[in-house]
Amino acid sequence: MIVLNRTFANHYTLGCTVREPNDWRLTNQEHYLKGVVLVWHRYSPASTSNDHDHCSFCWTKFMAGSVPETLQEGYSTVDREHWVCKTCYDDFADLFEWKGGCAT
Repeated sequence: MIVLNRTFANHYTLGCTVREPNDWRLTNQEHYLKGVVLVWHRYSPASTSNDHDHCSFCWTKFMAGSVPETLQEGYSTVDREHWVCKTCYDDFADLFEWKGGCAT
């Protein structure tokens, strides 16, 4: 038996994700991340005035170099303005209909 889970905007999933129906990580990111291209690569900030970024969903920190309790790789928008950790990518890829891209 397949169990369908209802999500926002009348989308359904097969229940293969770890997200909850009212997941605390969902805070209107669909306004700027729905259907975008996300690229997996090593972290580098979009601006030299910034030394880190956070996952747009769970707020895990991304930084360059070997800094404890930070990520050095992940998914980002092409302009590197928005970063998504692998866990959140896996949990929300179907819901946000992300398109894959190659690292440049």
